Amino acid sequence: MRSLLNALQDGRLIELPDADKWNSLKYLAHLIEAIPEIGGSIDLAEQVKAQEQTNNTGIGLGVACPHVRVPGNGDLLSAVGWSPSGIEYGSKDGKKVHLVVMYYIPEAQKNTYLKEVSSLVRAVRPEGEIQSIAKAEDIAKVREELLDWVQASIDAGIPETKARMIRLEARQAALGDTPELVAG
Repeated sequence: MRSLLNALQDGRLIELPDADKWNSLKYLAHLIEAIPEIGGSIDLAEQVKAQEQTNNTGIGLGVACPHVRVPGNGDLLSAVGWSPSGIEYGSKDGKKVHLVVMYYIPEAQKNTYLKEVSSLVRAVRPEGEIQSIAKAEDIAKVREELLDWVQASIDAGIPETKARMIRLEARQAALGDTPELVAG
């Protein structure tokens, strides 16, 4: 959830000034377009709108993850919007969306994006939905909750990473290709 963490650290978490879906998406798109690496090279708002009209990105549980894929390299970027009143988003579960995480996805980052959204869904699922964010008193509480989700995601990933390393070491040992350890 590196992109989400970067958005929180870089000031790209905002209270959405409007409960209208299209106005909210446009506002978040403009936040991403203002990032120097993007430099106004695309009309993100129009691309998000076109993508949203063909495939609703409300993932349920009060969360939406609109996104645009672009060719090339670069960093996965996001902007986060909080709607205290909720947005009629058209999600499959019919619930209002209180958290919109918009992603700018360079082609080279599509796997990173999929992992990040999966981590976000895992963070939301234990709660059943995002009541703590939907009922937050202010944007500072939303930020605090999101930082907790990021930390929990990182903590959950540590055992998984260790397990992968153990499997890799076992595979290398079975092949007789054990790497030599260098004393540090």
